[in-house]
Amino acid sequence: MTKIEGVVSGTQKHLFKVNGCFVKIISGEPPIVKDGDTASVAGHMKRGIVKPYAIHNTTEQIVRHESYTLPLLAGILVIVCGVFVITGLSLPLIALGSIVIFIGTLMIARGIAIIRAIKYVTESCT
Repeated sequence: MTKIEGVVSGTQKHLFKVNGCFVKIISGEPPIVKDGDTASVAGHMKRGIVKPYAIHNTTEQIVRHESYTLPLLAGILVIVCGVFVITGLSLPLIALGSIVIFIGTLMIARGIAIIRAIKYVTESCT
């Protein structure tokens, strides 16, 4: 996870810079930051652009983050489905169930990463 703190510049519709690093908001919502604001961003960096899980605008005291409940609950549901598939006790069903459980684990890991990002941006600026 990439963590950036600093002054915001170059604000556009879904893209802005924090300390020279580009931050791209994937959701359709406009950014909660303006040029000159101080912000803390935590997210995933891909090809030099940070896709944030959580943003804390310390100038206006606003925190925006992705939903973590959906990945956690969906991951639990997918793991339960994988367990039911594995109980079919045939080799193809066990392989399919293992893949489904792996996908559920990745979903839960994403939810936990979002929670960690929220914790980082809210604690780092207090």
